[in-house]
Amino acid sequence: MLRDDVVVLWEGDLQVTPQEEASCRALLSADEVARADRFRFPRHRRRFTVARARLRTLLGALLDQDPGAVEFYYGTEGKPFVETGPSFNLSHTGDRVVIAVTPVGRLGVDIEEERPVRDMEALAHRNFSPDET
Repeated sequence: MLRDDVVVLWEGDLQVTPQEEASCRALLSADEVARADRFRFPRHRRRFTVARARLRTLLGALLDQDPGAVEFYYGTEGKPFVETGPSFNLSHTGDRVVIAVTPVGRLGVDIEEERPVRDMEALAHRNFSPDET
């Protein structure tokens, strides 16, 4: 159960067995399956499928609903929301996903894959003010 003074933060792995991916796919709505199927590369299809299934599973547990019954609506820019439910945000990079949920207000969450940067100084000069660099 969600409390007004708590933000639920969940982080996990998007690498699953083919059987686990099939179980995740079974939780998705028809429009989510169609969206997953539009991905050209299997790894991108898997990442979307598993991330959305994890979101459904978490929301289902918090709302005391079957994960497959969680109904998403979409804002003008395509961001999903639950009509009478909590605010949530999902971010994934590579094979990692993070989901945040709160019953009050709005929130955002972001995860980025750590990767080497060849010329950090040049990047800083291009994107930041002298004080920031």
